[in-house]
Amino acid sequence: MPARCVVRWCTNVQKKDTKQSFHRLPFHDVPLMNRWLFNLKISKYTKTSVVCSGHFSVADYKVHTEKKILKEAAVPISFLPKTPPKDFHFLQINNSSSTGEVDETATDTGCNHQVSVQTYNDGVYDTPTTPHKKHDGPKCSRRLIFLTKDQQNKDEITLGPLQEPSINFHEEHSYTYLPSKVAKKRLTNLTVTLERQKREIKSAQQKIRREEIAKCTFHNVKQGRFSDTLNQLISLRGSQSKPKKYPTLTRQFAISMHFYSPHAYNFLREHLTLPNPRTIRTWASYIRGKAGFTDETLIQIKEEVQKSNNVVYACLMFDEMALKRQIDFDGKEVIGYTDLGDLFEVQEDAQLAKEALVFYAKAINASWKYPIGYCLISGLDAETKTIMVMEYIKKLEETGVVTKALTCDGTVTNLTTFKNFGVKTDDSFSCSFTYSYEGAETQSGKIHGILDPAHMLKLFRNLLADVKTIYNGKGQAIEWKYFVRLNEIQKNEGIHCANKLRDRHIYFENQKMKVNLAAQLLSNSVANAMLFLRDSVNFPDFQDVGPTVEFIKMVDKTFDILNSVNIWGKGLKGPITLRNKRTIEENLKVAIDYFYNLYMPDKVTLVANSRRKVPIIGFLLDCHSMISIAEELVWAEEPPLEFLLGRNFSQDHVEKFFSSIRKRSGNNNNPTPFQFRGSYRRCTLGRINPNSLGNCEVKYQDMKPSDALAQEDNFEHLSVLQPLSNYASHVVDYIAGFCAKKIENCINCEECIELLFNADVSHAKDGLILIKDYKDSLKNPSYFLKTICRHAESVIKGLLPLKNDKHLLTKMFVLTLQKEDIPTQCWYGAMA
Repeated sequence: MPARCVVRWCTNVQKKDTKQSFHRLPFHDVPLMNRWLFNLKISKYTKTSVVCSGHFSVADYKVHTEKKILKEAAVPISFLPKTPPKDFHFLQINNSSSTGEVDETATDTGCNHQVSVQTYNDGVYDTPTTPHKKHDGPKCSRRLIFLTKDQQNKDEITLGPLQEPSINFHEEHSYTYLPSKVAKKRLTNLTVTLERQKREIKSAQQKIRREEIAKCTFHNVKQGRFSDTLNQLISLRGSQSKPKKYPTLTRQFAISMHFYSPHAYNFLREHLTLPNPRTIRTWASYIRGKAGFTDETLIQIKEEVQKSNNVVYACLMFDEMALKRQIDFDGKEVIGYTDLGDLFEVQEDAQLAKEALVFYAKAINASWKYPIGYCLISGLDAETKTIMVMEYIKKLEETGVVTKALTCDGTVTNLTTFKNFGVKTDDSFSCSFTYSYEGAETQSGKIHGILDPAHMLKLFRNLLADVKTIYNGKGQAIEWKYFVRLNEIQKNEGIHCANKLRDRHIYFENQKMKVNLAAQLLSNSVANAMLFLRDSVNFPDFQDVGPTVEFIKMVDKTFDILNSVNIWGKGLKGPITLRNKRTIEENLKVAIDYFYNLYMPDKVTLVANSRRKVPIIGFLLDCHSMISIAEELVWAEEPPLEFLLGRNFSQDHVEKFFSSIRKRSGNNNNPTPFQFRGSYRRCTLGRINPNSLGNCEVKYQDMKPSDALAQEDNFEHLSVLQPLSNYASHVVDYIAGFCAKKIENCINCEECIELLFNADVSHAKDGLILIKDYKDSLKNPSYFLKTICRHAESVIKGLLPLKNDKHLLTKMFVLTLQKEDIPTQCWYGAMA
């Protein structure tokens, strides 16, 4: 931006082709600066303000220099530029009035003033700078007026009202002020500046405080709602550079995410600070992954034990996973033959491996669980498996872990392995053994044998489905036909009496491995449904269902104790503690006596002595082992543990590990040995969760689309609606209680809530509500609500052909309330 002369009325601008020079104000010399300001009448200026050479004389410049350089004591002498505006003259008025005509000798009342008109040709125009003096008359001022040539020829000049000039001249008169007045003025200015700075500081402090509050609020919300892993990812994202070492949670997240989907991981790397996939592969390369002991996980277990202040108890479990027989070469060795690791030498006539035997350690009083080794096998005899189990127990002992249980499934080889250790399943029952090596007893003491309760539950289901009938100790029949008949009734009625029994629970041949199907079949809800059909509905087919119900309830109670998961669970589903010792011990002892006295269809052979003895032996062994472990760890005089969960002894942990390995190969049920090694390394490296569909219930659909949909106005079939059966009415009453409970949480009207429940205490619960009630926790719905739900059920069945109608719900609502036998109070409740 070109420089402009700071003097008023001067229009000189610094340009390339101009011959004038421009000079800065002498801020370094205060007296000289004051003289410059006084002569040029400058009131506003900055550090970059300049004065053109038109306000200096030739004597003010140094001679014999190429550039125009001012002398050190040079002072400007011209207030106006040497070249005045063309066609303009200046009229100097020593005093002015508000209105009036002015000539060369004009006067005004109260103050004499003289107007002089002169042509500006001398180059200097100066005004007196004496201080104003107080007087009694009106104040006088000076006006500077520009006159054109036409105005100069006139004898009279008419002046308008006196107004404040648009440009005010500020003249420096500080030398005439008293020192106290100057100091007072400076003090006032400094005070104003100080107050302004205080306001700015206060505003900045408030802004910083608001930012800190917002930051703390976000931090609190983040800590309360976000996981530790997400908090670390957010903090890494906020940093300017990548960390030299990633935190543990971030590493685990990166490994797991890259395991599930490399493409999704690459997408997340665009938004989060995550390690490169090559870094993850480098981490995985440190794990050997070959058959035998996994030293990396054993070292990790040892570190976990050292961190703990208490003795760490663990359960060792092992299981086989099927492999595809295939030979691969990884660039160094051939993979695909049987390999038992470092325990046995490689045989020359090795067979192709068809299974992987994995050993897994799960802490009882800690949260860690790790695979500690595996081997590739093609069938393994009990003697070899016994030696391998002994070596793995020894490895766990070296880490400082106390092994209290050994878990496996119920194969013949595993039962023989238990027998080799000293576990007896005959009349002289013994559920534990003492392990020692090199002549010295280990710190583990007794090690208890456990057959996986989930596998035993499936075998119980298979036993009853195959033989159709077994007998209890009283000679009463436990029959499979009741399950089939219950499923048929529920299908025919189109409504289920509070259980999950479906066709796939009855015809399970293609889904034998799903534990949830067996657990839902042999559950307390199915037993209650059978009692409901016998007592409330009076079905003749269920008059002798009592022994079957007793069997189902016994299996359900025992499985709840052996598979307790939640520390806050209630009843038998809760943990084993000192408080519930009597209840747990009594139930397990009753179960032992009950299961041991079950007979085959010939009523002579005990199931425990037959070829189908595995589920009976498994539950008997598990009950004895659970009582023994609880007496040692929880029920002792000085117990090392406060509670015990049966799930810690379950084989589900290794099954979920197998699910993760299968998912690595695209949900492949039979990976090759080479694929198994790679997946084993990745699953060992990070905490890989199992496949969410590994053991979940898949939505079952047996309803086919209707071939011909009814028209919207076709309601002829509604006039012949069939009334509900006695079975359906009781089931709908149970559903009405559930509806009442949900509606109660959504409304605040007391009158409406009274319409939902039966206020008459004398009206006792009946039907399915009475059978399903536990500790009087279910509420009895009112007669009005039962009536509405029953009619709604009949309308729903009648409108099934119109299930694709857009306004189906509205039609159901209207048709339900149009019933003549619905009480009037229901209308008011519905309208509310």
